[in-house]
Amino acid sequence: MERNGLISNIDYKKTSNKIIYWTMIILLIVIAVICILPVAWVLISSLKSLDEFYSVPPTIWPKSFHFEAIPELLSKYNFVGFYWNTIKLCAGSIIFSVVINGFMGYSLSKMRVKGGSIVFAVILATYMLPTTVCMAPIYKTIIKFPIIGVNLINTNWPMWLMAGANAYFVILYKSFFDNIPNALLEATKLDGCGDFKAFLHVIVPLSKPIIATTVIMSFSSAWGDFFWPYMVLKEQSVQTIMVKIFAMQSNSAIKINTLLLAISFAIIPPAIIFIIFQKKIMNGFTMSGIKG
Repeated sequence: MERNGLISNIDYKKTSNKIIYWTMIILLIVIAVICILPVAWVLISSLKSLDEFYSVPPTIWPKSFHFEAIPELLSKYNFVGFYWNTIKLCAGSIIFSVVINGFMGYSLSKMRVKGGSIVFAVILATYMLPTTVCMAPIYKTIIKFPIIGVNLINTNWPMWLMAGANAYFVILYKSFFDNIPNALLEATKLDGCGDFKAFLHVIVPLSKPIIATTVIMSFSSAWGDFFWPYMVLKEQSVQTIMVKIFAMQSNSAIKINTLLLAISFAIIPPAIIFIIFQKKIMNGFTMSGIKG
């Protein structure tokens, strides 16, 4: 069997390298099991009856699956509405992440604007700032947006704008665009294309791996975001799944198996998307020159 990685076929023949190789494999399997077990327990326990959930000794595998709890959760607690709110938040975050951060990375990498190095240094500096330092200024901006003086509470705009000002994605895009030969852009300019057309017709087709990576990471981040939706979305009609689960957790009248089922509904979509597109995520990191 041919091996591509840290240990080649020749190195693998040595007994010491075999021990190291299989020790690493076993260690990674143990870590994977430790990470998967809590999620698996939540998914399985969410379909148990309340009596079985509190039974002693506890059962690992349910004696019977109570699938009737799913339509009850969707209808009684309006989970379809919260799903729709979360999807809208994720869709806007993806668009802002890809378009605005992509243009910023392109301008810093290929357009060579005056003061670009200073702007990039500022972006790097903001990336190193602790999140807690920015909370109060951002919230004050949300309450009264500068210049226009609009209150953005109970709208998705604050989360969308924050997604479009993501220092990590700007660095990721810039690093990727730096590896695209300038000769391709110069050829398009000789044909009469401006910077915008060159971006659309040359850069975007070559950037599918990094765009896919940004889309998946933006979706996972927006789907699992709790703090800012909790701070901004005060009305129940616009709240997301994570905010609803927190409200359910605070309600003592809600049964534990119902709460676990709600958590399962929050876990499943990003997990499925990551499993399907994990190769594109790794390709995006590899081609951008940033190891994640």
